[in-house]
Amino acid sequence: MGDEVGRTRTLGFAPAIEYSWTPHIGLLLGVQVIPATHRVPSSITPAIALNCVH
Repeated sequence: MGDEVGRTRTLGFAPAIEYSWTPHIGLLLGVQVIPATHRVPSSITPAIALNCVH
């Protein structure tokens, strides 16, 4: 049998802000942060989203 990899749970957070030009259009800017643990390296992932509501 091959090597088995166990499951790992980690807790991250993703703070973000939204700037709205109108009540229907906004831009979200944020970052996802996962702190390092003994099995998982730390990571920081930028995020951007355009929010359009009809």
